[in-house]
Amino acid sequence: MVSSIADNPALLAALSAVIGSPGFDSSARATLLQEVIQRLPADRIGEWISALKEPPGTLISEDIRQASHLLRGILLSGPGKSVTKGVEVIEQIFVCHPVPSILSCLKDAWKTQDDWM
Repeated sequence: MVSSIADNPALLAALSAVIGSPGFDSSARATLLQEVIQRLPADRIGEWISALKEPPGTLISEDIRQASHLLRGILLSGPGKSVTKGVEVIEQIFVCHPVPSILSCLKDAWKTQDDWM
């Protein structure tokens, strides 16, 4: 069962550290992060996070490379402006929270840009 964002302030805080507090600007990052997570099978999330720690040019599968590229963009445009620090937070998010809870929090707290207009 997926908990509400009110039941999970730690997840909300961790995601905010990566993509920014819920609002118009950060909702685009949240939407993209949701899409990236939904495209990857849950059993490949660890591979994706590990790939983010590898130096550029490391051979990885195309789907992981694309997901990593998109997350790097999210991390660089978010409040931390750092892939290294952002990956540490993302890794902890996925260690501590199930994928459905992460997706639910992103959807419920950040909504879409249209919702903020």
